[in-house]
Amino acid sequence: MKVKNFLIIFLVIIVSGCSSRFVYKNLDWLAHWYIDDYILLTAEQKAVVDTKLTTWLEWHQQEELPKYLISLNNLTTDINSQQLSVEKLTVHEEAIRQHWARMKSKVVPDIVELAPLLDKQQISYLFEKLDKRNVEEGEEIDANLALSPKQQQVDAIEKYKKSFTRWLGELTPEQETLAITMHNKLQDNDALWLEYRIRYQAELKKLFEKPERDEGFSESLFQLLIEPEVFRSNKLNQVNAENSAHFKNILLEINATTTQQQRQKLSQEIKKFAQDAEALIQN
Repeated sequence: MKVKNFLIIFLVIIVSGCSSRFVYKNLDWLAHWYIDDYILLTAEQKAVVDTKLTTWLEWHQQEELPKYLISLNNLTTDINSQQLSVEKLTVHEEAIRQHWARMKSKVVPDIVELAPLLDKQQISYLFEKLDKRNVEEGEEIDANLALSPKQQQVDAIEKYKKSFTRWLGELTPEQETLAITMHNKLQDNDALWLEYRIRYQAELKKLFEKPERDEGFSESLFQLLIEPEVFRSNKLNQVNAENSAHFKNILLEINATTTQQQRQKLSQEIKKFAQDAEALIQN
Protein backbone atom coordinates (compact mmCIF):
# COMPACT_ATOMS: atom_id res chain seq x y z
CA MET A 1 0.00 0.00 0.00
CA LYS A 2 1.25 3.49 -0.78
CA VAL A 3 2.15 4.86 2.63
CA LYS A 4 0.96 8.40 1.96
CA ASN A 5 -2.52 7.11 1.14
CA PHE A 6 -2.77 5.48 4.55
CA LEU A 7 -1.00 8.11 6.64
CA ILE A 8 -3.06 10.89 5.07
CA ILE A 9 -5.82 9.87 7.47
CA PHE A 10 -3.77 11.32 10.32
CA LEU A 11 -3.45 14.63 8.54
CA VAL A 12 -7.22 15.02 8.77
CA ILE A 13 -6.58 15.80 12.43
CA ILE A 14 -4.83 19.07 11.66
CA VAL A 15 -7.01 20.28 8.78
CA SER A 16 -10.51 19.55 10.04
CA GLY A 17 -10.99 22.56 12.29
CA CYS A 18 -13.56 22.22 15.06
CA SER A 19 -14.37 18.65 14.03
CA SER A 20 -10.84 17.41 14.62
CA ARG A 21 -11.71 15.73 17.92
CA PHE A 22 -14.59 13.88 16.27
CA VAL A 23 -12.33 12.82 13.39
CA TYR A 24 -9.61 11.58 15.74
CA LYS A 25 -12.01 9.56 17.88
CA ASN A 26 -13.49 7.95 14.76
CA LEU A 27 -10.19 7.46 12.98
CA ASP A 28 -10.48 3.68 12.94
CA TRP A 29 -13.77 3.90 11.01
CA LEU A 30 -12.41 6.58 8.67
CA ALA A 31 -9.29 4.55 8.00
CA HIS A 32 -11.35 1.53 6.95
CA TRP A 33 -13.46 3.74 4.71
CA TYR A 34 -10.33 5.11 3.05
CA ILE A 35 -8.60 1.73 2.75
CA ASP A 36 -11.73 0.12 1.32
CA ASP A 37 -11.64 2.67 -1.48
CA TYR A 38 -8.28 1.28 -2.57
CA ILE A 39 -8.03 -2.29 -1.25
CA LEU A 40 -10.78 -4.86 -0.73
CA LEU A 41 -9.65 -6.48 2.51
CA THR A 42 -10.84 -9.85 3.71
CA ALA A 43 -12.31 -10.23 7.21
CA GLU A 44 -9.03 -11.73 8.42
CA GLN A 45 -7.01 -8.88 6.94
CA LYS A 46 -9.31 -6.28 8.50
CA ALA A 47 -8.76 -7.89 11.90
CA VAL A 48 -4.99 -7.58 11.48
CA VAL A 49 -5.33 -3.95 10.34
CA ASP A 50 -7.57 -3.23 13.34
CA THR A 51 -4.84 -4.39 15.69
CA LYS A 52 -2.18 -2.32 13.97
CA LEU A 53 -4.40 0.73 13.78
CA THR A 54 -5.14 0.58 17.50
CA THR A 55 -1.42 0.46 18.23
CA TRP A 56 -0.72 3.41 15.91
CA LEU A 57 -3.48 5.53 17.43
CA GLU A 58 -2.36 4.86 20.99
CA TRP A 59 1.23 5.76 20.05
CA HIS A 60 0.12 8.89 18.23
CA GLN A 61 -2.10 10.05 21.08
CA GLN A 62 0.47 9.43 23.81
CA GLU A 63 3.70 10.43 22.08
CA GLU A 64 2.96 12.58 19.05
CA LEU A 65 0.09 14.84 20.07
CA PRO A 66 2.17 16.43 22.87
CA LYS A 67 4.82 17.28 20.25
CA TYR A 68 2.15 18.77 17.97
CA LEU A 69 0.93 20.85 20.90
CA ILE A 70 4.42 22.24 21.49
CA SER A 71 4.71 23.17 17.80
CA LEU A 72 1.34 24.91 17.82
CA ASN A 73 2.15 26.83 20.99
CA ASN A 74 5.54 27.89 19.61
CA LEU A 75 3.89 29.16 16.44
CA THR A 76 1.29 31.10 18.43
CA THR A 77 4.01 32.68 20.54
CA ASP A 78 5.93 33.84 17.46
CA ILE A 79 2.77 35.30 15.92
CA ASN A 80 1.67 37.12 19.05
CA SER A 81 5.14 38.55 19.71
CA GLN A 82 5.57 39.52 16.04
CA GLN A 83 8.80 37.53 15.97
CA LEU A 84 8.23 35.75 12.67
CA SER A 85 11.16 35.68 10.27
CA VAL A 86 12.43 33.46 7.46
CA GLU A 87 14.54 31.64 10.03
CA LYS A 88 11.55 31.14 12.36
CA LEU A 89 9.34 29.91 9.52
CA THR A 90 12.07 27.47 8.53
CA VAL A 91 12.15 26.14 12.09
CA HIS A 92 8.38 25.59 12.03
CA GLU A 93 8.66 23.96 8.62
CA GLU A 94 11.33 21.59 9.91
CA ALA A 95 9.15 20.68 12.88
CA ILE A 96 6.42 19.57 10.46
CA ARG A 97 8.96 17.47 8.56
CA GLN A 98 10.02 15.82 11.80
CA HIS A 99 6.41 15.01 12.71
CA TRP A 100 6.01 13.36 9.31
CA ALA A 101 9.33 11.51 9.58
CA ARG A 102 8.42 10.04 12.98
CA MET A 103 5.04 8.98 11.60
CA LYS A 104 6.69 7.12 8.75
CA SER A 105 9.25 5.52 11.05
CA LYS A 106 6.44 4.17 13.21
CA VAL A 107 3.99 3.01 10.56
CA VAL A 108 6.10 1.95 7.57
CA PRO A 109 7.59 -1.18 9.22
CA ASP A 110 4.08 -2.40 10.01
CA ILE A 111 2.89 -1.73 6.47
CA VAL A 112 5.86 -3.70 5.15
CA GLU A 113 4.85 -6.53 7.46
CA LEU A 114 1.23 -6.41 6.24
CA ALA A 115 2.03 -6.10 2.52
CA PRO A 116 2.62 -9.83 1.86
CA LEU A 117 -0.95 -10.52 3.02
CA LEU A 118 -2.31 -8.92 -0.16
CA ASP A 119 -3.03 -11.25 -3.06
CA LYS A 120 -2.63 -10.51 -6.78
CA GLN A 121 -6.26 -9.46 -7.21
CA GLN A 122 -6.01 -6.95 -4.35
CA ILE A 123 -2.77 -5.55 -5.72
CA SER A 124 -4.29 -5.23 -9.18
CA TYR A 125 -7.33 -3.43 -7.74
CA LEU A 126 -5.10 -1.06 -5.77
CA PHE A 127 -3.08 0.07 -8.78
CA GLU A 128 -6.18 0.30 -10.97
CA LYS A 129 -7.62 2.75 -8.44
CA LEU A 130 -4.37 4.71 -8.25
CA ASP A 131 -4.16 4.87 -12.05
CA LYS A 132 -7.75 6.08 -12.22
CA ARG A 133 -7.01 8.78 -9.68
CA ASN A 134 -3.95 9.88 -11.66
CA VAL A 135 -5.98 10.09 -14.86
CA GLU A 136 -8.61 12.21 -13.10
CA GLU A 137 -5.97 14.56 -11.74
CA GLY A 138 -4.38 14.78 -15.17
CA GLU A 139 -7.73 15.73 -16.64
CA GLU A 140 -8.15 18.44 -14.00
CA ILE A 141 -4.71 19.83 -14.83
CA ASP A 142 -5.50 19.80 -18.56
CA ALA A 143 -8.85 21.49 -17.94
CA ASN A 144 -7.14 24.27 -16.00
CA LEU A 145 -4.50 24.72 -18.69
CA ALA A 146 -7.27 24.96 -21.28
CA LEU A 147 -8.54 28.11 -19.58
CA SER A 148 -7.30 31.46 -20.77
CA PRO A 149 -4.25 32.83 -18.91
CA LYS A 150 -6.48 35.56 -17.53
CA GLN A 151 -8.99 33.07 -16.12
CA GLN A 152 -6.21 30.95 -14.64
CA GLN A 153 -4.90 34.05 -12.90
CA VAL A 154 -8.34 35.01 -11.58
CA ASP A 155 -8.97 31.51 -10.22
CA ALA A 156 -5.56 31.27 -8.55
CA ILE A 157 -5.79 34.69 -6.93
CA GLU A 158 -9.28 33.93 -5.65
CA LYS A 159 -7.97 30.73 -4.10
CA TYR A 160 -5.22 32.59 -2.28
CA LYS A 161 -7.63 35.26 -1.06
CA LYS A 162 -9.96 32.58 0.26
CA SER A 163 -7.09 30.97 2.13
CA PHE A 164 -5.96 34.29 3.65
CA THR A 165 -9.51 35.09 4.71
CA ARG A 166 -9.89 31.68 6.35
CA TRP A 167 -7.11 32.53 8.79
CA LEU A 168 -7.21 36.34 9.03
CA GLY A 169 -10.79 37.39 8.36
CA GLU A 170 -11.60 40.31 6.09
CA LEU A 171 -8.57 41.34 4.03
CA THR A 172 -7.16 44.80 3.56
CA PRO A 173 -6.54 46.12 0.02
CA GLU A 174 -2.81 45.63 0.59
CA GLN A 175 -3.33 41.99 1.52
CA GLU A 176 -5.46 41.41 -1.56
CA THR A 177 -2.58 42.80 -3.60
CA LEU A 178 -0.26 40.31 -1.90
CA ALA A 179 -2.53 37.51 -3.14
CA ILE A 180 -1.71 38.73 -6.65
CA THR A 181 1.98 38.77 -5.73
CA MET A 182 1.71 35.19 -4.54
CA HIS A 183 0.23 34.14 -7.87
CA ASN A 184 2.98 35.93 -9.78
CA LYS A 185 5.77 34.44 -7.66
CA LEU A 186 4.68 30.83 -7.13
CA GLN A 187 5.18 28.40 -10.00
CA ASP A 188 2.46 25.89 -10.84
CA ASN A 189 3.90 22.45 -10.07
CA ASP A 190 0.77 20.28 -10.27
CA ALA A 191 1.94 18.51 -13.41
CA LEU A 192 5.37 17.86 -11.90
CA TRP A 193 3.79 16.36 -8.77
CA LEU A 194 1.58 14.12 -10.90
CA GLU A 195 4.58 13.01 -12.93
CA TYR A 196 6.37 12.14 -9.68
CA ARG A 197 3.44 10.14 -8.31
CA ILE A 198 3.10 8.16 -11.53
CA ARG A 199 6.83 7.37 -11.52
CA TYR A 200 6.76 6.39 -7.86
CA GLN A 201 3.67 4.22 -8.16
CA ALA A 202 5.19 2.47 -11.18
CA GLU A 203 8.14 1.43 -9.00
CA LEU A 204 5.79 0.13 -6.32
CA LYS A 205 3.78 -1.80 -8.89
CA LYS A 206 6.94 -3.30 -10.37
CA LEU A 207 7.96 -4.51 -6.92
CA PHE A 208 4.55 -6.00 -6.10
CA GLU A 209 4.47 -7.83 -9.43
CA LYS A 210 7.50 -9.88 -8.42
CA PRO A 211 6.49 -13.35 -7.23
CA GLU A 212 8.86 -13.34 -4.23
CA ARG A 213 7.74 -11.99 -0.88
CA ASP A 214 11.06 -12.62 0.81
CA GLU A 215 13.44 -10.46 2.81
CA GLY A 216 14.56 -8.71 -0.37
CA PHE A 217 10.98 -7.71 -1.11
CA SER A 218 10.51 -6.32 2.40
CA GLU A 219 13.75 -4.34 2.25
CA SER A 220 12.87 -2.85 -1.14
CA LEU A 221 9.34 -1.97 -0.04
CA PHE A 222 10.62 -0.35 3.14
CA GLN A 223 13.00 1.82 1.14
CA LEU A 224 10.29 2.85 -1.31
CA LEU A 225 7.90 3.80 1.46
CA ILE A 226 10.39 5.54 3.72
CA GLU A 227 12.09 7.61 0.98
CA PRO A 228 9.64 8.22 -1.89
CA GLU A 229 11.26 11.63 -2.41
CA VAL A 230 14.11 10.07 -4.38
CA PHE A 231 11.70 9.70 -7.31
CA ARG A 232 11.07 13.42 -7.56
CA SER A 233 12.60 15.04 -10.60
CA ASN A 234 15.31 17.68 -10.29
CA LYS A 235 12.86 20.13 -11.79
CA LEU A 236 10.24 19.42 -9.12
CA ASN A 237 12.82 19.79 -6.35
CA GLN A 238 13.99 23.08 -7.85
CA VAL A 239 10.46 24.47 -8.19
CA ASN A 240 9.57 23.32 -4.66
CA ALA A 241 12.62 25.06 -3.22
CA GLU A 242 11.93 28.29 -5.11
CA ASN A 243 8.24 28.24 -4.18
CA SER A 244 9.09 27.62 -0.54
CA ALA A 245 11.41 30.63 -0.45
CA HIS A 246 8.88 32.90 -2.15
CA PHE A 247 6.06 31.62 0.04
CA LYS A 248 7.93 32.40 3.26
CA ASN A 249 8.76 35.91 2.09
CA ILE A 250 5.15 36.60 1.11
CA LEU A 251 3.90 35.24 4.44
CA LEU A 252 6.19 37.69 6.19
CA GLU A 253 4.85 40.53 4.04
CA ILE A 254 1.31 39.51 4.93
CA ASN A 255 2.24 39.25 8.59
CA ALA A 256 3.66 42.77 8.51
CA THR A 257 0.30 44.09 7.29
CA THR A 258 -1.95 42.29 9.77
CA THR A 259 -4.12 44.25 12.16
CA GLN A 260 -4.44 43.40 15.84
CA GLN A 261 -7.86 41.92 15.10
CA GLN A 262 -6.45 39.70 12.36
CA ARG A 263 -3.63 38.46 14.60
CA GLN A 264 -6.17 37.61 17.26
CA LYS A 265 -8.24 35.63 14.77
CA LEU A 266 -5.15 33.78 13.55
CA SER A 267 -4.16 32.93 17.11
CA GLN A 268 -7.69 31.77 17.88
CA GLU A 269 -7.75 29.50 14.83
CA ILE A 270 -4.46 27.91 15.87
CA LYS A 271 -5.68 27.69 19.47
CA LYS A 272 -8.60 25.52 18.35
CA PHE A 273 -6.14 22.87 17.17
CA ALA A 274 -4.15 23.19 20.40
CA GLN A 275 -7.30 22.78 22.51
CA ASP A 276 -8.30 19.69 20.57
CA ALA A 277 -4.81 18.24 21.01
CA GLU A 278 -4.93 18.91 24.75
CA ALA A 279 -8.36 17.27 25.07
CA LEU A 280 -7.27 14.20 23.10
CA ILE A 281 -4.09 13.83 25.15
CA GLN A 282 -6.14 13.77 28.35
CA ASN A 283 -8.70 11.23 27.07
